[in-house]
Amino acid sequence: MLITVEYEVDPARSAEFTRAMDEVRRIRRRDGALQWGLFTDSAMHGRFTEVFLMKSWLEYLRQRERATVSDRDYVEKVRVFHQGPGGPVVRRLVAADVPRE
Repeated sequence: MLITVEYEVDPARSAEFTRAMDEVRRIRRRDGALQWGLFTDSAMHGRFTEVFLMKSWLEYLRQRERATVSDRDYVEKVRVFHQGPGGPVVRRLVAADVPRE
């Protein structure tokens, strides 16, 4: 499973946002993310994409269940940085089966 979360952040608050995302990284890794990264769009200042890799859909669901109230509160505080319409865009991608020749 590859999960992406896209944020639109006021460029003036980018440094504050990236500092806050360090705690999100710690939470995701503690709860089973195999890899985690935060990327910024070179063509659009203030657009950030959080990316994390989970072993499976089941592990992703378990990660969501393992989150403490404190973790959920913190992630919600980070979402406040998002300025786009609605919430941050979340995509849950399942690995495609690519036949090998």
